[in-house]
Amino acid sequence: MGYRGAIADQSLLNLGAKYMNPLADDTMIACKGDLYEYHKENLDTLMMPFMGNASGFFHIYAAKGEEGVKNSPYCTEKNLAIAKRVVELSKEYNCAITNVVLGYFSQEEFPCVPLYGPFNEDSIKEAAKTFDIQFKKEDYAF
Repeated sequence: MGYRGAIADQSLLNLGAKYMNPLADDTMIACKGDLYEYHKENLDTLMMPFMGNASGFFHIYAAKGEEGVKNSPYCTEKNLAIAKRVVELSKEYNCAITNVVLGYFSQEEFPCVPLYGPFNEDSIKEAAKTFDIQFKKEDYAF
């Protein structure tokens, strides 16, 4: 009919989304399965995921350990293993947890710009440093 197609998708996608428990709100659609494949095949539809920082799961884990995240929907065996690796990558790259979490999107198989809500100017500056880090695909092979 000549209508323009979608230019962006705001599904849930983040470093822990693949292995998280279902959210209580079933209207929050995750970029998995067919939707993930759609984005791999349709590179002109930008992925702009919400909850790009996994509701702070990896930050809380780094600060408080497993006890701090035990009630999170992200608290699964696989995500706890990823959280340990996130802490290791933060040390390896000498960067903030934020950088590792956001760096995941630079390694996705399609264009991806997460929605990110920094708290203040320092948070913005910290997130922007992600662009200077040369993460590798294998850093995110979970």
